[in-house]
Amino acid sequence: MAGVGSATEISLRCADCAEVQGTRVINGDTVDTSRGRKRLFRVDTPERGERCGPEATDRLIVLAGDLFRPEDGPRLTDQFGRILAYVYTTDGFRVGEALIQGVGCLDV
Repeated sequence: MAGVGSATEISLRCADCAEVQGTRVINGDTVDTSRGRKRLFRVDTPERGERCGPEATDRLIVLAGDLFRPEDGPRLTDQFGRILAYVYTTDGFRVGEALIQGVGCLDV
């Protein structure tokens, strides 16, 4: 998949996780899908208008692509009721790890 680059390849823990269609990236840690909005589990990127926010959003657009595989995390929702999921590319890369690795301004 284009843009994954140096991400560490891992096996899907959920080999039968259905692929979903990404419909819109909200910000660097939230994406709308054909099955509802998903927030990346254990990922918290800057919001729009904050330092590194646009870079995180752009990186998620590249990494998630049009199709990806969400997997429920240990918690299904956060304290605001948002649905949490690990998100993998169709090739098995964990998007959250690749996101942090690829956004230079998040390393500071």
